Amino acid sequence: MVSVKSLALAIGVASAIQLPDAIAPDSSNIIKANISQFATHVKENPIVMVEFFTPWCTHSKMLQPRLSEAATIVKGVKIPILQVDCTQYGVLCDQQMIDFYPTLKVYKNHRLVGAENYKGSQAGNEIANYLLNLKNNPVTNVTSAQEVEKMKSETDMPIVHNRGNLEIDEILRSVALDMSEKFAFIRDTVASENGTLEMYFPGTNRTAVYDGPQPPTEESISIWMHMENLPFFADIEAADFKNYMATKLPIAYFYYSTPQELNDFTGLFNELGEKYRGKLNFVGMNPHKFQEHLKLLNLKQRFPLFVIHNVNNNLKYTLDQFTDESDKVMKKLESEDIKKLVEDFVEGKAQPIIKSEPIPKTQDSVLYKLVAKTHNDFVYNNDKDVFVKYYAPWCQHSKAFRPVLEEIAELFGSNPETKEKIVFAEVDSTANDIIDFPVAGYPTLVLYRAGSKPGSQPIIFEGKRSLENVLDFIKSHSTSNLDGQALLEKQKQDEAKAIEDAQAAEAAEAVNAQAQAANADQKAFNNEIKDEL
Repeated sequence: MVSVKSLALAIGVASAIQLPDAIAPDSSNIIKANISQFATHVKENPIVMVEFFTPWCTHSKMLQPRLSEAATIVKGVKIPILQVDCTQYGVLCDQQMIDFYPTLKVYKNHRLVGAENYKGSQAGNEIANYLLNLKNNPVTNVTSAQEVEKMKSETDMPIVHNRGNLEIDEILRSVALDMSEKFAFIRDTVASENGTLEMYFPGTNRTAVYDGPQPPTEESISIWMHMENLPFFADIEAADFKNYMATKLPIAYFYYSTPQELNDFTGLFNELGEKYRGKLNFVGMNPHKFQEHLKLLNLKQRFPLFVIHNVNNNLKYTLDQFTDESDKVMKKLESEDIKKLVEDFVEGKAQPIIKSEPIPKTQDSVLYKLVAKTHNDFVYNNDKDVFVKYYAPWCQHSKAFRPVLEEIAELFGSNPETKEKIVFAEVDSTANDIIDFPVAGYPTLVLYRAGSKPGSQPIIFEGKRSLENVLDFIKSHSTSNLDGQALLEKQKQDEAKAIEDAQAAEAAEAVNAQAQAANADQKAFNNEIKDEL
């Protein structure tokens, strides 16, 4: 039992401990950054550590002097350490997905997003040592096979080994800076005529040899590393998705409804994954965990289901799910059918499934509703310019821009001359597969100039989606350099004149009414006088 005296003593000691401020003092080498300063430092320095904190957070207060110590140590080698106060710059903290305080992130190679959280010791000298090692030694030199074997036995990460291709030293150094939390990097110090880039995997005898584009680039090496680090086939969770997307390869999804179905096909997909390594990735997916993803495929949710998704152009390939048109008799998923579809896909023979909404029977809006079945016929070989908004119904930016585009469409559509030169349309990209123009973000705004031919790319609008900016874009890129600003000004003048005319007519009517009333009064007065006489 704790005595009252002991408790009082503990309270007294605790109250005597004065925690430092979470905000670094002016004497500290920590840089207190706003949003603009944050962006500037990341863009100007290959390594930047940022503390996202709140002034009231006890852990932030405890970290501050240690972080100040680290900032002093690394100041001379130009590794900035910043503080961002999330009570002042909440938008930035939300954008960086900060969900606890303090969060330390390390930004590398001038990238403003995708930074890894620092998870090491919070001692000042340890933080500094981590940053210094990251800057000076992202790639370890090796001089013998014994050193390589020793490193293999001591690390639990894949090891990327530059075996004598010294021409890619700087490229590999940059990749290592980016990916040092997940891979170890080593290099031979002596050049080799047939230098290679290899990757070893902990606990196995497997070695992967780089066979990508020559000469290698940061991107090609990074994609190769991500690809080779994936299993031939795996039952994945949502968190695994980013690793597959990083390879930029098509993904073959196997949706299963029972563990037995997964077990029955695992051997086949491991075989296919090994055979087609570098062509596409194979994953198992539990439909109960990936409901939203499954909806995007727009297929009958009958399992097991096999789909190939080319993430680069958003095209999808699958097997017929049913034996007849009634959608009642489901086909059995056969291994040979899967093999044939994969082979046809790799050889470019497979035909994608095209998702499309029904063709509208009527067009009741100033924005022409396009669907996949009508898209190409409408935007190509049109004698008018075609301005198209590709959108998603759930996208708030798409919703906010719709009234702006409606106003623009009404502006051009109400003028007898311009209505014959440009038309405005929209298409729900989540419900329609547009093969000729895959969309990466919403809304995407483009202009197909009159007479555009199939296969030609539209002009993409970039910038703030304001009425004025879109009108300027149309004037600059439309076939007839249509001046929407002039139309808008004329419309305002016409509206002002209409108001002025209406006010004048109203005033004239009032004067006339007053005159009539005065005449009536005068007549009545005259009659009264006449009666008296």
